[in-house]
Amino acid sequence: MGAQAASDNAYHFTDAGSSVTVLLNVDGNASDFDTRSTGDSLRVIDNRNSQTLLNIVQLYSTIEASATQSKVAKGRLVLTLTKLDADVCWPALEAQSEVLADPSQVASEAQTSRALQEREKVKALLTAAQSGSVPDLQKAASHFSGQQLGDIKDGTGKNVLHFAAQLGQTDVCQYLLTEHQLDPNVQDEAGETALTLAAGSAEELTVSLLLKHGADVSRCRPGGAQPIHTAAASGSVAVVKLLLERGADASAACDAGSPVMWAAGSGKSATLEVLLQGGADPNTPGNANVTAALAASAAGNVEAVRALVKANADVSIAAEGGVTALHAAAELGNLALVQLLLQGGADANAEDAGGQKAIHAAAAEQHRDIVELLLQQTTPDDDNAADWTVEGVIQEAQQSIAEDQPDQQQHQMGIPDPEEPDEAAAADHKRKGDVAFVGKRYQEALNAYSQSLRHKTSNHIVWANRSAVYLRLEKPQDALQDARRARTLDESYTKAWFREGSAAKELELYEDAAQAFFEAYRLDSSNPELAQAFQESIKLGQDQHRKQQQLSKS
Repeated sequence: MGAQAASDNAYHFTDAGSSVTVLLNVDGNASDFDTRSTGDSLRVIDNRNSQTLLNIVQLYSTIEASATQSKVAKGRLVLTLTKLDADVCWPALEAQSEVLADPSQVASEAQTSRALQEREKVKALLTAAQSGSVPDLQKAASHFSGQQLGDIKDGTGKNVLHFAAQLGQTDVCQYLLTEHQLDPNVQDEAGETALTLAAGSAEELTVSLLLKHGADVSRCRPGGAQPIHTAAASGSVAVVKLLLERGADASAACDAGSPVMWAAGSGKSATLEVLLQGGADPNTPGNANVTAALAASAAGNVEAVRALVKANADVSIAAEGGVTALHAAAELGNLALVQLLLQGGADANAEDAGGQKAIHAAAAEQHRDIVELLLQQTTPDDDNAADWTVEGVIQEAQQSIAEDQPDQQQHQMGIPDPEEPDEAAAADHKRKGDVAFVGKRYQEALNAYSQSLRHKTSNHIVWANRSAVYLRLEKPQDALQDARRARTLDESYTKAWFREGSAAKELELYEDAAQAFFEAYRLDSSNPELAQAFQESIKLGQDQHRKQQQLSKS
């Protein structure tokens, strides 16, 4: 756990039916900690040193992220999470098993009772692994006589070692590795190993232990990400150094870029510097030729860009589509970042595929200070040379935007009025939709979310959830419309942008997809999957454009 955490750093929870209380031993005040949740994940960060104290990448059931409450009492950070499905008992093997639509699926009451008893035993085992108490784990394991503990898993394929390693419960990991000979290289359904999880949570002692017991530093999850990637994004210098000492490749490639890309995109300048010192190439691109400099600039991470410039990174390398780091920084409106890139050799005259330079990106967003800075370093446009002034460039950009306004308006979806306004009914149908979605009963979920929207249309989460259902039902056009309604209601909702990008990609609207994924990445720059989706959309758009050009010539 983080340096500011108390010495007894146990995490555990109390399931109260409609809510879950999470307790984490800490040293500090409530304002010292930042709690982040997407509804499916939970992360606690110590604001004093940017250390991750708790990182659960897949919660046992979905929670209402906006309703999460936190306080510090008696040396403990107390989080209250509101479950969307009160019937799901944490930890659940398969949430849908409690919500069977057809009673005939249950052979008998006795069979159901036995299944619930087994679930409770598994729940106790996984909770003990998370608690860090070896005696508690031994007690819970006694109910599985004759079974291999490593074979007991949750619905995502995680076993007790995965759970313990992710929370840095080193004593429990030691017990599992030595007394039960658990294999540290077993992967869950997402391809995560205990080492990948511990590295991503910045758990130095646990990582060291796993390495001593044969954990593979090069074991990849789907897409090619290795422990060095997750460690780079975690910000732990100690973990990155441990992995490099054990032979991890500082320039290992994966779909979402090199470890340098992960560190830069997450704003972890300390781990970025260690990787660069370890021989990592600062210019290694990911998909669509996106470099670490571009990823860091798009996320507004000044210190990461500073480290790249110090390592002589070529900050003028353009991604497919011609976008450079300077374009991204100018559009973002980060003056310090633009200045740093110029000092590092960025080309102010570089044009993207649409002929736009960085100054045009700044002018479109009316970042006057950046337009003024770039004005003297940019060659005047042929059609605007007579009025190459701050006001002239901004006016020209705004006029161009106005001409394109009809195209932009089609991406803003109107929000209809509810047919039968009823807050309670809307909430009830939403809950039913959430339960059905978790149970993979997508048509049932679609019906429930649609009923919720009959009673309330201002909840962006319901629009986004129905968009996700439409994607599962292979109806991308409907998914696109709902996703756009969701982000029209709340432009800061990352999932809405992600689902818009996913739907647009299915419809082969690659420019729209890239823009949506880019907006999602700007909101959550620590998520390398968003960067990967953005890069893939750019590449697909370029391929599509080339094919169209070839057809027009034939």
